[in-house]
Amino acid sequence: MSRVQRVWQYADEHCGSAFGLAVANYLTPVSLHALGVGLWCSSYLQDFIERYVRYRSVLSHSHFSELIKEEGEFHFVMIDERPLKTEVTHEAALGFLVRIVRSSLGADFAPLALNVTRGASSELDEVAVFFVLR
Repeated sequence: MSRVQRVWQYADEHCGSAFGLAVANYLTPVSLHALGVGLWCSSYLQDFIERYVRYRSVLSHSHFSELIKEEGEFHFVMIDERPLKTEVTHEAALGFLVRIVRSSLGADFAPLALNVTRGASSELDEVAVFFVLR
């Protein structure tokens, strides 16, 4: 596990809440420089996700992402390819991406479903509230 992963994990364990979502609240599109602004300027959700999938290697080589189209639905998949994983970094990334989508395409955006790995049920409740899952 890298030093950065250890810091994220330590902060998550000692924060008392979903730390990744707290981090996501402080990030803005310009946090990712040109990539963030390019995502932010997307006119459609499909364009947004396709750009992210295409250029995500600029951000990290530690995860795989793809957009799967099946039966009239789109499924965005992020898989952590590191040997030792911390969920908090993906939680922050997904929270950040949803915030960009909401700011550019409408505040009422909510994913139809979200599959995450999280420990405590109170943290899962925070995740459901943040992403407006029903």
